[in-house]
Amino acid sequence: MDLQTTSIAKAGAIFIAYFVVVFVAYTFLSVPINAIFDGFDDASTGAAEGAYNWITPIVRSCFNLFFAGMAAVPVTWFIVWCFSREPDWRYERRL
Repeated sequence: MDLQTTSIAKAGAIFIAYFVVVFVAYTFLSVPINAIFDGFDDASTGAAEGAYNWITPIVRSCFNLFFAGMAAVPVTWFIVWCFSREPDWRYERRL
């Protein structure tokens, strides 16, 4: 797909469809992931309690950052693509 000849409407529709897919994926995946970590909270980890309390927020943050990146990178690309233009190599000739 040649992005230079793609219309803004087509690119916008693709962008919106992608954003909806990412939002739905996050909505459906966040519930089981949080349920898993909540289930681990009830587990008796014994000597590993300190390590568990240290790593669990990091893993949850990484999960959220992963989906934030999946949403932010295309948003940034779309905005840059919309406002970019090819340089004009023609020179104005004055007589």
